[in-house]
Amino acid sequence: MAKRKGSHAHYEIMFEDFLRENNILYIAVDETRRPVIDGGSVKNFDFIVSSFNGKYLVDIKGKDFSSRTWDNWVHESDLTGLKIWGNHFNAFIPLLVIPYLITNTKDIQVLQPYADIRKFKGKTYGIIGVTLADYYSRAKIRSKKFTAIYVSRQDFLEICKPLSHFIPEFKKNW
Repeated sequence: MAKRKGSHAHYEIMFEDFLRENNILYIAVDETRRPVIDGGSVKNFDFIVSSFNGKYLVDIKGKDFSSRTWDNWVHESDLTGLKIWGNHFNAFIPLLVIPYLITNTKDIQVLQPYADIRKFKGKTYGIIGVTLADYYSRAKIRSKKFTAIYVSRQDFLEICKPLSHFIPEFKKNW
């Protein structure tokens, strides 16, 4: 498994554990070594995943779940990086994967139509996928200061899908 650091590492560790558990072909990307293109660095994504349903450039964006907000903001560099990588690897679909950490069990029912639910190391996650194209087409500026982008709750619920929609092997052990 790749070495992951930071407070959000558990989202990536959970995702990688799932890939390994289900023998899904993947490459974990070293996020600390950013490539330089046209004099500027490009943010890396987290995984290359080959599924029965397609090939994906996956960027994990873990969030705590709130049914009120459906928080889904990302940094502009996340989108720009995925777009650049997607242009260079055009046989791959850039995919934002949002594992929501569920702390209130009542939220499982709210998430289930939109997410795959997975337990890992005593925590429960609702995992959603959204293509970069769908996210980008509905994105709005959340904060110019922090270069944060988001999609409104209503629009997000229209474009997000359970991860198993993209990677059907994800539902295997449920």
